[in-house]
Amino acid sequence: MTIKVVIFDLGGVLIPDFFTPETADYISKKHGKNWWKVRTVAAIYWNKVSKGEITPEEYFRGIVQSLGLEMPPEKLEQILKSKLKPNSRVRRLIKRLDKKGYKVVALSNYARDWVEAEISGLFYKTFISSDFDMIKPGLSIYQKVLKDLAVPAGECLFIDNHERNLLPARLLGFKVLKFEGYEKLVDDLKEMGVKI
Repeated sequence: MTIKVVIFDLGGVLIPDFFTPETADYISKKHGKNWWKVRTVAAIYWNKVSKGEITPEEYFRGIVQSLGLEMPPEKLEQILKSKLKPNSRVRRLIKRLDKKGYKVVALSNYARDWVEAEISGLFYKTFISSDFDMIKPGLSIYQKVLKDLAVPAGECLFIDNHERNLLPARLLGFKVLKFEGYEKLVDDLKEMGVKI
């Protein structure tokens, strides 16, 4: 089947991952906290905010309180959000794909509040996990995308930077690409016959 829909993950593809190992390193050194504990607590709260179980404000407050950080939650929010600058080359690629007639869609485990300004008007449709109480790599979110777009999986190409998120899409019949940098993505898209 011909690819008609190109689906981009946001974190780690268009926008940097939210709570990176470098962020954990900064917090653990500045506040004298165990690095693994920082990563674990951040991951627990990430899953909750991604599913829409807690608000973004509760995410920051929960991390600060759970780790006993001596900073207001707003400071942690400022630190993390300062890194949310989109990859300009990927952004231009998305616009080119749209002009070539592809439906370009976002599918992400981000909280909508954090990315809305960066993605507004960029995608044909946006699927954010916190809107649906589903997260990747659960099959249900991929099935929702197919149902809402009313396209067969074989016409969809899903791009993500985590193999664990590509596996369920592949099982459902999506074509998949692991994002490993802009240049490789362009080469991989061309190899798959995607017009750029």
